[in-house]
Amino acid sequence: MVALTEETIKDNSRFFASEADVSKNALTSGMATIMKSKQIMIMISGKNKNPALTKLLSGKISCNVPATMLNMHPNITIIADKAAVDG
Repeated sequence: MVALTEETIKDNSRFFASEADVSKNALTSGMATIMKSKQIMIMISGKNKNPALTKLLSGKISCNVPATMLNMHPNITIIADKAAVDG
């Protein structure tokens, strides 16, 4: 269980009637657990996700960008909206 940042809470508020209804916590999973999955599907939305998506698609692996570890997974599907792709 991790506490969500104020930015994430604000971003998620668009899915709720009020910001007070937004969860302040989330469950997280480590990369080792994620990499054991048979298949990974990622949905990426919004221009603020463009830098991470660009680094992921570069094929380079970096400790500074954990998502790049997914380049080592044999079965990953990425679905991204235009804003995430174009920045």
